[in-house]
Amino acid sequence: MTKNGHELTRVTIVNEKCETIYDSLVKPFDPIINYLTRYSGITKEMLNGVTTRLNDVQEALRNFLPPDAILCGQSLNGDLHALKVSY
Repeated sequence: MTKNGHELTRVTIVNEKCETIYDSLVKPFDPIINYLTRYSGITKEMLNGVTTRLNDVQEALRNFLPPDAILCGQSLNGDLHALKVSY
């Protein structure tokens, strides 16, 4: 959590065979004031040295996912909102 609320810190995509096809930690632009590790699983140490930002992940997903990709998942609307690709 930052001063602006919850922030995206990890993106993982699996295929229909439950194989991880994309996994990236994400460094928020604002300083993190509470990692909420109990719920997020993210620690300060995990993000040390991470340089990937939200815009990097957005670009990677644009290049990675085909335009006709079918997305499914629990609370997908929240995930897409966190990625700032859906409002």
